[in-house]
Amino acid sequence: VSYDSTDTTVPTNYNFSINNGASTAASTSVTLSLSASDDFGVTGYYLSTSSSTPPSTASGWSTVTSSTSFSISDNYTLTSLGLNTVYVWYKDAAGNVSSSASDTIIYSSSDTSIPNIYCGLSDSSTAGNTSLSATKLTSGTTRTATLSSSTNNYYFFFTATSSSTYTISWSGNAWEYSIYKGAGNRYYYSYSDDENTSISNYTGDVIIKFDPDNSGDQVSFSITGGTIIDYHTSKNSNCQVSIDGATTSSSAAALDTGKIYRSNLYSWSNNYYYKFTAASDSVYGITWSGNASAYTIFKG
Repeated sequence: VSYDSTDTTVPTNYNFSINNGASTAASTSVTLSLSASDDFGVTGYYLSTSSSTPPSTASGWSTVTSSTSFSISDNYTLTSLGLNTVYVWYKDAAGNVSSSASDTIIYSSSDTSIPNIYCGLSDSSTAGNTSLSATKLTSGTTRTATLSSSTNNYYFFFTATSSSTYTISWSGNAWEYSIYKGAGNRYYYSYSDDENTSISNYTGDVIIKFDPDNSGDQVSFSITGGTIIDYHTSKNSNCQVSIDGATTSSSAAALDTGKIYRSNLYSWSNNYYYKFTAASDSVYGITWSGNASAYTIFKG
C-alpha cells in the first residue's frame, strides 16, 4: 500500500461500540461497530482487552481496504463472565496509530444454581446464606445487611407483579451484585458498589444475591416504585419437611418433587434410602447439604 511520506496525522473521529452500546449481553457473541477517518485512509484496526497501545507492526491488526471514512461491523467473542472491556485502535498506511476507543459490556449468562423454593426469614435484614434460605421481602424498606462470611453468597427475594416497575438500588462493598428474574435467570449483575437496575412487565420472584469480597462486608439496598406481593404461604409449607429414610433400598421412602426434606440418619452403620418417580420429558435437579460421608444417586 502506498502512502504519503509526509503523513504524520493519526486517524481521527474514531468511534466504537459493542452491541450498539448495550449494557449487558446474554451471549458471548457480540457485534462491534467501528468507524474512523483519516485524510489518507484508514488501513487497519486492532482489538484488545488490554489498554496498552500496540505498535503499528504488531501481529493482530485487522487489515481493511484503505478508506478515508472507514466504517465496519465485526463479530467478537467476549472472554469472561461479568464486565468485559474491549479497546480498539486505528492506523493508516504510514503507520500512524490513533488513541484508543473502548466500550464495556456485562456478559450475564443463565445461572441454574438457584432453585425456586425459598425457606428463609420473612422481611428481615438478615440474608439467607443459601438460595434455599433466601430472606423473603414484603416491603421495599431500605435494609443494611452484613455479609458475615466471605465464602458464602447471600440472598433476598420478593415477588413482583407485571403492573409495576421496580427499581432495585444498592450500595456497599460487596464484590458482585446480582438480580435474577426467577430461578436460574440472571437478569443483571454488576461489580459497582453504587448502582441500580429496574424490572418491569414481569410477574414472579425477583432474587437479589450479594457475593462478598471480605468477611463483614456490608450492603444497603432498597426496592422502590412497585407493590411487593406475597403469595409464598404455599412455598413456605414445602420447606424443611421431616422424613425418615428407609434402611433398605426396597422400602425407600417416597418423595415429592418441589419440596425440601430434612432427615436424621440415626445409625452410622446403616444406609438410608429415598425415591421419587421421574418423567422422561422433565429435567430434575437434586440438591443436598449436610454431613453424611457419601451421597449417591441411582437411576433405578
